[in-house]
Amino acid sequence: MDEMEFTEAESDSFGSAVAYTDTLGYLVGDSGKGEVYRYQFNAVFNRFDKIETFTGGTSFGSCIAYADDVFAISEPTGGSAKIKVYTLINTLAENTLQFEYDISAPSGVTNWGSSIAISGDKN
Repeated sequence: MDEMEFTEAESDSFGSAVAYTDTLGYLVGDSGKGEVYRYQFNAVFNRFDKIETFTGGTSFGSCIAYADDVFAISEPTGGSAKIKVYTLINTLAENTLQFEYDISAPSGVTNWGSSIAISGDKN
């Protein structure tokens, strides 16, 4: 495998959504597995390493949106459709995505979060 190539074994939905920032690195959704992977560049080995895995229910990782340090990841289908909101914590001591809250689908709404966006003021 090429160190600049991202792959996930036994997945047919890897790359369902992708987001990138210089500080975060890459977030790559795998909605079939209900997971999102975070990759960051490792300058010592000249490759991208998977440094975090976020897990949700069916379809988690279908869409990813961000503004500055706020990231939203959708889980549009399944029994509890929602959007999970995270904040990038970037200090000398840590660099991680911290879960903040869920935005649950209103009653009767299906496919909640199949398309998401965040404005520049993070709303």
